[in-house]
Amino acid sequence: MEPSLISTDVAIPNAEQPVRLVIVEDDFITYKSLKTILTKYFPAVRVVGHCETVQEVTDLIGAEKPDIVLLDIQVRGGSAFKGLAAIPDRTFDIIIMSAQTNFQYAQEAIRFGATEYLVKPFQPEDIIASLEKVIEKRSKQSANAETLLENEPTTTTTTKVNASPLRAIVVDDEKAQRSALRYKVEETFGDRVALVGEAFSVDSAIAVIKEHQPELVFLDIELIGGTGFDVLDAFANPSFAVIFVTSYPEFGARAFRYDAIDFIVKPIDPAHLQKAVERVFSLRNVGVESNVSPKFITTEPTTTTENAPKEKSWTIKAKDRTVYILEWEQIVHLQADGKYAIVYHTKGKPFVIAKTLQECSQELPETVFYQTHRSHIINRRYFSHARDGFAFLSNGERVDVSSRMWTQFLSAMKK
Repeated sequence: MEPSLISTDVAIPNAEQPVRLVIVEDDFITYKSLKTILTKYFPAVRVVGHCETVQEVTDLIGAEKPDIVLLDIQVRGGSAFKGLAAIPDRTFDIIIMSAQTNFQYAQEAIRFGATEYLVKPFQPEDIIASLEKVIEKRSKQSANAETLLENEPTTTTTTKVNASPLRAIVVDDEKAQRSALRYKVEETFGDRVALVGEAFSVDSAIAVIKEHQPELVFLDIELIGGTGFDVLDAFANPSFAVIFVTSYPEFGARAFRYDAIDFIVKPIDPAHLQKAVERVFSLRNVGVESNVSPKFITTEPTTTTENAPKEKSWTIKAKDRTVYILEWEQIVHLQADGKYAIVYHTKGKPFVIAKTLQECSQELPETVFYQTHRSHIINRRYFSHARDGFAFLSNGERVDVSSRMWTQFLSAMKK
C-alpha cells in the first residue's frame, strides 16, 4: 500500500468540519500506510483512534464516536464485528478492509451497514476512492439536513412514522420455497407485512415490482431466465429494499454491491428473518439526519420540480486522479468494467473512474441517459438506430441492449 504509487496535482477539497476517523488494524505496517495516505490526500480527516483488539473496538469507538471507521475484520481477540455489536449507537460509516472473502464476512458486513468492502491487498487509489465516496455522501446528508431545518418554519416537510403494513413481494423460482417463505413471514409479522405479489423468473419479477411498487423484495439468486442480480439491474434507482434469500452463499460478496439489507441462506432461520425485516422497518421510519437511503423515509410532498436534472454537467475524477468536467452532451456512453466504469466522451480519449455503473446511473439524469444493459449506459442524443439486440450510436459505436428490455428500450428512444 505504498502511497507513492499515486501521483496527482489535484487537491482533495477540505470539509468544513473535520472528519473523525478510527482505524481498526492490527498490522502496524498497514496502519502506518493508511495514516500516510490520510495525511497526504485527506487533510480534513482527523484520526482519533487506532484499535488492534476486539475490546479496543468497543471501548475506543464507543467513546470517540467517529464519523468513519476503517475496519479490518480479523484483529487480536477475534472478529472486529463482535466489538461493533457491543456499541449501542452506530452512526458511523464503515469501510471494510480485509483479506477475508468468505460469505460469512460479507454477510456480516451487510448487516452492519458497511459502505465498502475492500479485499486485501488493495491499491491506495481503492481506499482513496472509498473514502471520497463516504465523505461526499456524509457531506450531502449534512447539507440536506441543514436545508430541511432552515426551511422548517415555512414548509410542511416533516418526518413521520409509517404505521401502514410493509408492502413486500417474494421472488423464487420454486413454488414450494415461495410458499414456505410466505408462511414464515405471515407467522412472524402478521399484518405488519403485506405480501402483495410473487414471481418466479427475471421477467415476471420485474413486471411484479413495477406493478405493485413494493417496499421490500425477498429475492432468490437463481431464477428462470437469469439471476436476482438481473432483476436489480433493470432498476437504475430502485425504491425498494432487498433481502436475498438463497441457497448460494458464494454470491454474498456480489450481493454486498447491491446495498442489500441482508443475505439469508436457506433453510431460513426465523430469528435471522425477523432481524432482517425489522431492520427494514427501522430504515423505513428513520429521520433525514441518519445515514440511510432516503427511499425509506416518509415525508410530506415538496414543491421541487420532478425529473428535472439539477445540474448540467458532471464533475468526475478519473482513476489516474485527473478531474474532468463534462457537459451532459459531451458524455456519449459509459461501460461497466468490474467495479469501475469507462467513460466515452467527445473531449478526448476514454477514461476509467472508480465507480460502478450502478453508482453512475444514480448520478446521471434519466431524461438524458438510458441504461440499455447491466454493462452500458448511453446518452439518448447519440442514439442512431437499433438492430439485432444492439443500440447503434451516431459516433459509430454499438452497445448491447438487454433482451428483456428491448421493447421498453425502443419505446423510450421514440420519446
